[in-house]
Amino acid sequence: MINYRQNRINNPKEINFEYIDSELRDGKDVIVQFSDLTFSDAILSQLDKLCDKYDSNFGVRFYGNYSGSFDFKTLLKIPHVKYLSVDCMINAHNILVISELQYLKKLSLGVFELKETEILNLSNLKKLKELILTDTKTKALNLDYLRDYKNLKLLIICGHTKNIDAVGEIVGLEFLSLNSVKRVSISFVNKLINLKTLKLILGSRNNINELMKIKLKISKLFG
Repeated sequence: MINYRQNRINNPKEINFEYIDSELRDGKDVIVQFSDLTFSDAILSQLDKLCDKYDSNFGVRFYGNYSGSFDFKTLLKIPHVKYLSVDCMINAHNILVISELQYLKKLSLGVFELKETEILNLSNLKKLKELILTDTKTKALNLDYLRDYKNLKLLIICGHTKNIDAVGEIVGLEFLSLNSVKRVSISFVNKLINLKTLKLILGSRNNINELMKIKLKISKLFG
């Protein structure tokens, strides 16, 4: 689940192994992140060793890259990554390379010009425990495959609605955030018997009467 104690190390020129170990032992999530092409093969090799050593409380993030297109083949240099964020991107290519990452447990995916609308059908993604899907230009991302995400505990969806009813089949889900999910029924939430927290953010809803069958902590912001 979300750990609000995070340490984000931005664009490091070298990796401080002792510092990272200390922060993780202190109970924090540690995310090493890079904007644009501010990383080297040597740095990625070191990060992969840390990914292999630690669990999904250690992550790697790539973001920005506004001047070009992020190449997902970069991820082949960190094959042991368990917690990966590739977000706040405009363009990316070779996106289906993500299927090669067999250790993934947490994924945040946000490529605005995403064209691979069936990407959630990748078999390795169906093993995820946490998934964040941020907004894209197209609203055609197919959520139907989420019904097969049996291990998923946390799900955040921003703006996507195609076949969103499939979320109701993720019976083990504990945390669900629906951001800017408009003009569709969310009654499927009533089927999530293990849900503990629901967040509705900027959903343009006058009420949540369709959710009266469930008992949980509801965080809501109507807009």
